Amino acid sequence: PVMSSEQCAANGGRRSRTALGRTAARAAHPADALHCACRCMGPALMPRPPPTRCRVRLTIADTSLYPLCHARVQDDIEAYMAKEGRSAESALQKLHERYNGYKLSEQRLMARKVKLKVKIPDIEKTLGVVKRMKQAQEEGEASLGTHFDLADAVYAKAKVPLTEGQTVFLWLGANVMLEYTVEEAVELLTKNLATAQEALSSVLEDLGYIKDQMTTSEVNIARVYNWDVRERRKKDQAGGSSEA
Repeated sequence: PVMSSEQCAANGGRRSRTALGRTAARAAHPADALHCACRCMGPALMPRPPPTRCRVRLTIADTSLYPLCHARVQDDIEAYMAKEGRSAESALQKLHERYNGYKLSEQRLMARKVKLKVKIPDIEKTLGVVKRMKQAQEEGEASLGTHFDLADAVYAKAKVPLTEGQTVFLWLGANVMLEYTVEEAVELLTKNLATAQEALSSVLEDLGYIKDQMTTSEVNIARVYNWDVRERRKKDQAGGSSEA
């Protein structure tokens, strides 16, 4: 049996968002999103089915995306408008709300993309420096020549002594730096670089999906608007014929 949120909490369970069936979803709809389901994590509980047929993409890039329904091209506009009660105003309002949701998600993803575009080169540069220090150690060099940044476009030559058990300090942000051995620094930076590149790939993929949904929504808005224009003309013509 499926329990409510209150029952689930009372039984010591917890709710979690789970991305289900990425491969299956894409096989059926290549541009489709992932199912968003809530699962009560308690003993002998079945997963709660999604309340609607809306889908949401869950990636490492941004799991806080506005939960959006997958936009489908309305080929049969008459059937769609009949479902909406033949009210163009109501249908356009829903379509515009969905379009604005896609726009909001696009803005979040673009901001995430810009941050990653800045972050990845910094990680690559730092990783290259640490690898060079490790290489110099392995080759038995006593020191490593470098240029020390004094100010904007002002550098001074410097030598970094290479000792046994050499350590480096990595900037973590928020005025925090941590000391690592060269080997630990290489391992950490390599892992961070792979994570950032994977996140950027997911962001680009999500951006492509969002743009497809926005295009589909624009097409649907145009079709509903054209349907409304045709219906108004029919009413005007019918009114003119009755007066004649």
